[in-house]
Parts: sequence; structure tokens; C-alpha cells
Amino acid sequence: MGGAFRLGAPMFAVVPLSMGILGFIAAGSGYIAQESGMVNFELVTNLFPAWVMLPFLFMVISGLLSTADSNLCAVASLTSDFGGSVRTAKIAMLVQLALAIGIANIPGLTVTDLFLMYGALRATTMLPTVLTLNGKKLSAAGVASGVMASLLIGMPVFIIGTMSGNAAVKTVGSLLAVLLSGGVCIATAPKSSEGVRA
Repeated sequence: MGGAFRLGAPMFAVVPLSMGILGFIAAGSGYIAQESGMVNFELVTNLFPAWVMLPFLFMVISGLLSTADSNLCAVASLTSDFGGSVRTAKIAMLVQLALAIGIANIPGLTVTDLFLMYGALRATTMLPTVLTLNGKKLSAAGVASGVMASLLIGMPVFIIGTMSGNAAVKTVGSLLAVLLSGGVCIATAPKSSEGVRA
């Protein structure tokens, strides 16, 4: 198992490193992209021979499948943790795939928007994680409530701001996604030594 990870990590590193190099090539050559979220694709299409598109698309698909695979494994694991069977885990994975395909087909939604939404989603657990790593005793219920508050309040506000192009609403949503979870965790933290670390 360890050998697979040691081999997989450098193999996958080729993807972000290659994409980064393409970005530097675009910036250094003064290339102006028609769509900033697709600059690498446009660069390969316009400046390189046609055969370069094959390894490029292979890298893009590898990167996307790596993320999709991680998320599917996480959903299956969570389903199993709550007593679900293998069949239930498979159904949960199919539901997640259907949801992802639906989101990807929202008109006008760009890769940049998806990246920002994903970043906001990860931000909902940032402060509880930092507080836990710093030795702050938190209640499990407080952490769960805080993260849910960020997901149910902060994330929708951020998505509305992103979809409408309203920078102020997007900023408020980002702040709520980060601060609500930490605020609820601190407010519900046990006052005595009987607290349980989350």
C-alpha cells in the first residue's frame, strides 16, 4: 500500500507541474486568453502542434478523475460509517455523480466559479481544524453544528454572490463560511476539563 502512494504521488505531480509551466509560458509570451479559466487549453490549441493536445487532455482528465475518485471514496466511507451497506455506499456514489454532473451543466458556470465554491466549502472546516490543532477542547456537537451553520448559511450566500456576480455578497458569504463554524465551536466549547476533543 505504501509503495502505491510513493509511486502515485510523483506521477500525479506531473499534472499540476505541467499545468503550471503552461501558465508561465502563457504569461511570459504575452498570450491573451479569451477566457481566463481556459488559458492552458487555448495556449495548447493555438501555439503547439496538434499532437500535444492528446497528453494535455490526458493530464486534465487524470487531475479531474483524481479529485472525483477522492470524493466518491469519501462519500462511500461516510455512508459506511453510518451503518450503510456496500449497496447503500454505491447508491450514495451514484447520487453524488448525478449531483456533480448537474452542477457542471449549470449555464454560465465557469471552472473558476467551481474552484471558488470548492474553496469556500473547504473553508467551512478551517477554524474548527485550527482550534483543534491548537489544543482547544471542543465538543463534537459544537463542531458539527458550526460546520452545518457554515454550510447552510455561508455557502448559499457565497453561491448567490458568485452566480449573480455581486462581489459584496460573495465576500459576505466567504466570511460567513469561515467564521460561523469557528464562532459556534468557541461558543459551545466545554468550560471544564470534561470536554471531548473533536
